[in-house]
Amino acid sequence: MMSGWSDEDEERLRAEVEKGIVFSKIAPLIGKTRNACIGKAHRLGLEIFTTRGSNTKRKTKIKPPPKPKPKPKPTPILLVPAPVGGGISILKLKDASCRWIFDDKTFCGRIQSVGSYCKDHAPIVYRPPEERPRHAHSRQHFHRPR
Repeated sequence: MMSGWSDEDEERLRAEVEKGIVFSKIAPLIGKTRNACIGKAHRLGLEIFTTRGSNTKRKTKIKPPPKPKPKPKPTPILLVPAPVGGGISILKLKDASCRWIFDDKTFCGRIQSVGSYCKDHAPIVYRPPEERPRHAHSRQHFHRPR
């Protein structure tokens, strides 16, 4: 396994690239592979000379990869406020109690109307088919190709 890049290796790579020497010739001089030299030149942002299908050389500036933009944190949406009484604990849930959970310990507890949820929470949980997101890959799990 090859070791990392020393400062001397980087300087030698810079010097050889500036001379216009191809990477297949630079690699044995430094003791690295051709692809390692190309990758390091790319990460250092060196200008390299490339030939693509012709004998003419053109100067190409390799740009360092862009820094990833931080993703904004999603803001939680509270569609239905917690009941005034604060809800009920899991120990007080009954068969007909709404199973909507507000936090780790508190459930809605109102009377169920559709499925396991009350009239306010059922529309959130059970969406009509036309409102559900459609994905191209979703049918693969349910239908076999003919």
